[in-house]
Amino acid sequence: MSELFIELLSEEIPYWLQKNIVEQLEKKITDLIIENDLSSSKKIDINYNFTHLRIVFSCNNLVKEQKSFVKEIKGPPVNAPDNAITGFLKKIGISKNDLEKRKINNQYYYFAKHKVIGEKTEIIIKNNLEKIITDINLQKSMRWTHESFKWARPINNIFFYFDDKFVPLDFLEKYSINNDSFSCSHKKLDKEIKFKNFSDYKKKLNSNKVVIEQINRENIIKKSIQDFCKIKKTILKRDHNALISLNAGLTEYPDVLFGKIKNDYMKLPQEILEVVMINDQNFIPLFLEKNKLSPYFVIISDFIEKKYQKEVTEDNEKVLEARFEDAAFYWKNDLKVRFDSRKKLLNDIQFHQKLGSIKDRVDRMEQFALNLEKSFSFKINSNNLIQAVQLSKLDLTTGLVREFPELQGIIGGYIAEFEKKDKSISLSVREQYMPKGPSDACPKNNLSIILSLSDKLDTLLGFFLVDETPTSSKDPYALRRSALGILRIIIENNLKIELESFFNKELIEKYNLDNTDNFQIKSLISFLMDRFKFFLKSITRKQDVVNALFSKEIYSSDFLKLYKKFLALNDFVNEGQGKKIIELNKRALNIVIIEGKKLDIKNFVNKDLLKEKDEKILVELLDELKNKIEQEDDDFKGVLKKISDLHAPLNNFFDNVMVNVNDNQIKINRLSILKKVIDTLKIYADFSKIQK
Repeated sequence: MSELFIELLSEEIPYWLQKNIVEQLEKKITDLIIENDLSSSKKIDINYNFTHLRIVFSCNNLVKEQKSFVKEIKGPPVNAPDNAITGFLKKIGISKNDLEKRKINNQYYYFAKHKVIGEKTEIIIKNNLEKIITDINLQKSMRWTHESFKWARPINNIFFYFDDKFVPLDFLEKYSINNDSFSCSHKKLDKEIKFKNFSDYKKKLNSNKVVIEQINRENIIKKSIQDFCKIKKTILKRDHNALISLNAGLTEYPDVLFGKIKNDYMKLPQEILEVVMINDQNFIPLFLEKNKLSPYFVIISDFIEKKYQKEVTEDNEKVLEARFEDAAFYWKNDLKVRFDSRKKLLNDIQFHQKLGSIKDRVDRMEQFALNLEKSFSFKINSNNLIQAVQLSKLDLTTGLVREFPELQGIIGGYIAEFEKKDKSISLSVREQYMPKGPSDACPKNNLSIILSLSDKLDTLLGFFLVDETPTSSKDPYALRRSALGILRIIIENNLKIELESFFNKELIEKYNLDNTDNFQIKSLISFLMDRFKFFLKSITRKQDVVNALFSKEIYSSDFLKLYKKFLALNDFVNEGQGKKIIELNKRALNIVIIEGKKLDIKNFVNKDLLKEKDEKILVELLDELKNKIEQEDDDFKGVLKKISDLHAPLNNFFDNVMVNVNDNQIKINRLSILKKVIDTLKIYADFSKIQK
């Protein structure tokens, strides 16, 4: 077996681009190996590693040389013009006598057999590397020396080794990229690294402060943090593992340092401190119990000699203190301006060109909130409800939120608390944007629920009214996230609401838009339905159950009811009786499909043709089941219990009733019974889509 080894050295590639580039390169190299039959085994074992400065590929199960093979090439039709046939012969390099004629769809074509002489693997890869590298699809790219070639960041060097032998890449010269046969150490050591093979390459890089494996760099960081946390009795949040990955992607040899926040700054709201540390510096905050911020934080640096580590830690603490000082300045000044005097400022902040100012949005949210309170029959102080809505967006006028937009709602909650507002109001203002993502918690307090739903429903309806809906690739107003948040709040708080009737004419008129008469609310409900399916698939491993429930177009805006229906079905198919029904349904379906190709199976059962006891019992039970499903209300377990009762009669039908009889009328009628079984079950779900 032969070994491929490629290294690409570049300027610093942003973390968010690294894996995308590597995965594209891996796919292109894999496709090249498959297309040219270059692997010595069925499994193509390509290993890739990356840092922000280098991308490394290796594959050790390649053949030395491609096998020769005969390639069959389809040519022009036999009756094609002479010049077309001559061109084909010239391209292949054979005479007309060597062509074969073959008939395809009543038309004869020429075919040629062309022997392809196998090339050396290193030549095939070398000849395709230019296209592989230049065809990478980049979200953002830049030019450097070469006028037309763009890449994520300037490429400094590419080398290619095959069977431990350096293979020159002539095409690099035209892109002003070096083709040195050696690698380089960590940039702070600035050494050339020469090696014998890939194993030697990794060993020498490690000893020169380069860890090429992303996962190993992450583990180095995690281990250091865990050791520190044991000593200081602090906690690393699971949510912050992404910060570890980010920092690992920005270093080649991570050194983990620990800073400390001065007591003066610990008096600030902890969310302010977190945002400054994470968003400004990529520092990782550590916590005490009950989610209380500790004074300690993690600094990830790229190879710092021990004698400089204390100095680097102190320098980072000073940088952080300067940002904390800015935040403290904004916080102090924001508290001086009372909420009541901020209300008039909302008129000056535009929400959207077609949807008006933030003040217009707050007015709409007030109507949403009042309607939601009635729909849910919540017992909420009406003054608190109106006040919560009116205060909800006032923190957009603060210096802190202008500087740190991530603190929207949180700062409003703190200021409401500072101004001695009711605790439920302060909490609802803080929680109005929850959930922010799929792993974020949903609000549980009634006032928080109403404020959060009002915010998201106004956003969703407004942008649909002005036709600013998401496309397959873009969602600039995060409407998918809003939709998912609405669904989660409804489901997790067991809220029954028909959203189609909730989006009434009164609400739509609040937007003061022209031409809303033609607006189809069904398009918005369909969008929510798509997000609902996505949500269900994210919470279950059995996506076939989701597909079964939505096999036909279901139009409903009571998502709590649909969720309970899904849960009941999911439990049912995991039970013994459910699996038996799935099996019998598939047996019936197979018979109907096969016989349906030969006979016209009716959509109704002629009860006058029922002769056997077991077929009469089955038809009677199917009629009862159909009525039960269609009048299900919320008794999904009762419906599924009725479906499971179908097992014995259906089994008896298969055992005791002959379908394939000589009387054609009776045969078709019995096939219609089986079709009725399938169609009746389909009213609830298409059981044929569920895997046992």
